[in-house]
Amino acid sequence: MQLEGFQQNVQYEGDDEKIWIKLIREGADVVADSAPQITIYGPGGTELVAAADMTRDAATSFYYYELDASDTDDFPLSLDYKADVVSLVDEIEQTEPIFFDVVRYPMTDPLLSSADIDDIKPMWAASRPAGWGSAWQIPIQLAHRELCNDLRKIRLKDQTFARPGMILSRTKVYMAALAYTQHMIAEGIGLEDEELEDYRVERNGAIDNMGPLNVDLDDDGIVDDDERDQSTGGTALLR
Repeated sequence: MQLEGFQQNVQYEGDDEKIWIKLIREGADVVADSAPQITIYGPGGTELVAAADMTRDAATSFYYYELDASDTDDFPLSLDYKADVVSLVDEIEQTEPIFFDVVRYPMTDPLLSSADIDDIKPMWAASRPAGWGSAWQIPIQLAHRELCNDLRKIRLKDQTFARPGMILSRTKVYMAALAYTQHMIAEGIGLEDEELEDYRVERNGAIDNMGPLNVDLDDDGIVDDDERDQSTGGTALLR
């Protein structure tokens, strides 16, 4: 059994935040015998939440814990909070860690809306797959997750990696989000190979071509002099 933990962000002073996990085994989704338990530690190792039950998300293999991070003494702005998750599947117990950050701009929600896509590409609405419903929310969410995962591969000048919500060059991040989302939709609606390839190339070059990025290293919402040009886009990426 494997626990899939996504690098997550929690809103600073947030009182209704969720920490997520997904249970899988050999590539297949599985369900726990009983509620997994989560223990949360601060960056210094102090135990903040002890063996709390997680909640299953509908009939899926996703589980979440509702975290109250409004006490800023316990949950200050900081990176690399740790949580140990104990899960039991088919009577086999396993403990695995996941990590999350407490930040001002968690970037948990996509930057684009369905209305944005309808405004940009109104002709696509007639080709929307039935499984996507009456809006573009499914491909937007999938593209957002892929974008955040790739933004985390950007290496900064101090040899650490970027946190998506701390990138202050927001117009560049928005344009990357647009490229990822349009490619996701283009695949789903079945564009001709040549046109689809154009969207694929644009998506694959979106982060490489971002250029120098301003990164809010101290998470105060202000671009300080030492936070300018912290990365040079594609030349800073690990492949």
